Amino acid sequence: MPWIPKKAVEKTVYSSLLKMDNGRLISLNKQKKDRSVTIYKDNNLYKIIEDGFKNESYEIGDEKELKKC
Repeated sequence: MPWIPKKAVEKTVYSSLLKMDNGRLISLNKQKKDRSVTIYKDNNLYKIIEDGFKNESYEIGDEKELKKC
């Protein structure tokens, strides 16, 4: 699988999140599958679940705040 630049991934994921319907999710996994980030949209609230190096979850309601994450 080819390497994808970080900025390209950020732009693609952010634009996809803005268009995403409630109840949908995006999951990003590293090639070795030892780390992942899942972003779930529910009632215009984004829940970010980080699994791997850190195991944390965040809830964000503002799209500008979402871009900072």
